[in-house]
Order: sequence, then C-alpha cells, then structure tokens
Amino acid sequence: MSATLRLGETIVKSTTCRVFLGGITLGASFAASAQTSTLELSGQLGAGLTYTGNQVHDSTSVQLTDNLIHSSAFRLRGEEDIGNGVKVLFRLESGVALASGTAGGKAAGGTTFWNRQSYVGVSSPWAGTLTLGRQFTASTDRAIRTLDVYQVDGSSLAVTPLALFGVNRFANNDTRSNNTVKYFVQMPGGIDAGVSYAPDDGISGKNYAAGLGYNAASFALGAIYTHYDDPTRIALNGMLPTCYLWGLGGYYVFGPVKTYVSWFDSSIDATVANHPAQTDHILDVGVSWQAGYRTILKLAYYNDRGSDLDGVTGRDGTKQTFVLSAEYSLSRRTSLYAAVFQNRFSNGYKLETVNLAALNRDPGSTTSTGASIGLRHVF
Repeated sequence: MSATLRLGETIVKSTTCRVFLGGITLGASFAASAQTSTLELSGQLGAGLTYTGNQVHDSTSVQLTDNLIHSSAFRLRGEEDIGNGVKVLFRLESGVALASGTAGGKAAGGTTFWNRQSYVGVSSPWAGTLTLGRQFTASTDRAIRTLDVYQVDGSSLAVTPLALFGVNRFANNDTRSNNTVKYFVQMPGGIDAGVSYAPDDGISGKNYAAGLGYNAASFALGAIYTHYDDPTRIALNGMLPTCYLWGLGGYYVFGPVKTYVSWFDSSIDATVANHPAQTDHILDVGVSWQAGYRTILKLAYYNDRGSDLDGVTGRDGTKQTFVLSAEYSLSRRTSLYAAVFQNRFSNGYKLETVNLAALNRDPGSTTSTGASIGLRHVF
C-alpha cells in the first residue's frame, strides 16, 4: 500500500515490537539478537458475470462466478529469521467463493478449509527450502512459473484445461498434495530444481514429483514429472492404478511480449479391471502482451488428443480450448477483466465424463462457448 499506519510501539529491555497495517503485516524486531518475525495476510478476490452456452439440454446460463482467470484466495504467511539467513516459515491458504461467502474447497477425501496450502518449513540462501504439509507438488510449481501463460490459475476448467493433468485423479482431482515433503533449491547459472514426495495415507495415495528449470534474462525453460498411485488396489486382479504426467517447455520475452510453448504427456490407469489406460498428448501455446501501462492482453490455445478416454477402448478424440482475455488496471491493486473462451470437442471427447460434468455441457454439442467480465482486487 502507498501508506503505512503504525498502530503502536512498546520498548522493553531493548526489544521493540511494532504492528503495521499494509496488507496486513505484523513485524517484531529484536535488537539484541537481530532476529525478525513477520506475519502477513494477503490474497486476491475477484468476481464476474459469466455467460456460457451449449449447456445441458441446449440451454445457456448467466451466473455470478469467481474471476475466471485468477481464482480467489486469502492466505496467512509468516516467517522468522533465526540467524545466518536461515528462516522458519509457514503458509495457510484457502480458496474463497465470493458469490456464496464460502471458503475452502475440494481435497483428497472430501473438502477442507485450508484447501490451497497448509505447510511449515525452513529456508536458507545456501541450502534451499524444505516445506512439509499440504502444498503443490514440485512439478506444479514449475508449470506455474514457466509453462503456462495463465500460470494454471483459472477458477474454471473452461479456461484452465491443464487443471485435470498432473493432479490426483484418484482423489477428487485434487490439485494439491497432502502429507507432502518438498525441497527446492536455486543453483548457480540460473538453474533451479525441486522434488516432492508424499507417502500413502490411505486416502490420497502415494505421489512423487520433480521440476527442473533454467532461467535467463529473456527466456526460461522447464521440465516436469509427476506420478500418483491410487490408494486402493483393484479387487479383481490386485493391480494398483497409477497416473503420471511429464512435460517440458518455456517462454521467451521480446519487448512487451512473452510467448509460451509447452508439451505434456499424461497416462491415467482405469480403476476397473481389464480397462485400458487413458492417454493424453497436450500442446499448450500462449502469448502475453503488455499493451500499455495499464493493459495486458493474453491469448492461449490448448490441444488435447486423448485416447481410450475414461478407460473405454476406442473412445478417442480431441479437445481444443481457446482463451482470450484483457485486464485493465484501475490502480496498483485493482483491475477490470474481460475474457472469452471456447472449448471444442470431437469424436470420443464429446462423451468424456469429467468435462461433461465440470462444464455442465450438452453431450450432443461439439462446442462450449462463453464470456466473462468482472473485477479483481489484490491485497
């Protein structure tokens, strides 16, 4: 914020405690030991009117929805400097639905309040960062940083088709990972790497993931791998279903334009005996243009060629997603947005069950088209 308000100051034995509002930030400074602690409340809140066509029974809908391209959330984040650059940190983050006033969301085993992240960890400038709890896998971190023009941050599958891949398909399509230990380190030469592991807890299954990145002045490259095990074996044959995703790509910056190109391969075992695994090959292309001091335009195209969809032999098809958006900044923290989107389905993809349910789509249609306009505030 442009202004900082000091609420109070108390001095006792060379120890100074200050509380500031500025997002909200609370700080404690200890002069004797040079240790500092911070606690921050931050997030982003958005809502808009969204029109969608080709719904069930060939209907249309107009609804008040979350900001389609930046999902709403609030978070508590804190850290304590314990000396020599070493910090203890934590993060608690929950999704928010402004239209209904509810918080939290789906997770492995049902729903949870801190559905987006809940972890504690330790970091240092020379040894990296170790975090423990519910969080993104290492591969998702890399995809957000490098592989997608929208940072996989949309609130609807209509504009974020990647939200179905690299997630736990055996646990409610959970986009985060429970019981996870993650390590991230930055190395010389612009290289960074992350690995994560979650043991089987009987609810979300075991998973492991890795992400590798290279960052230069005008471009970045990334590669990812994610593997999930179903927590339950198939009774008929004892098989343990698995799903995995690998991907690679990056972006290049020239002037006000940033271009993205990425490729992903996914395999999802059927949870019914004697059914084939679903495979998907996904092309992700995007462009971001800073069209002025206040305006940013983005365009994305996703092409998903799926085979044996839903574990049904011969159910093959293609899903194409087009997204065009514009954001206009009213201030440093508040912006207006407008977006148009279309999903096209061919052959067997018209009957793919996850998209039918998530988009409330008419199975007889080949397209689902919509538009949204709304407001977003970052605090």
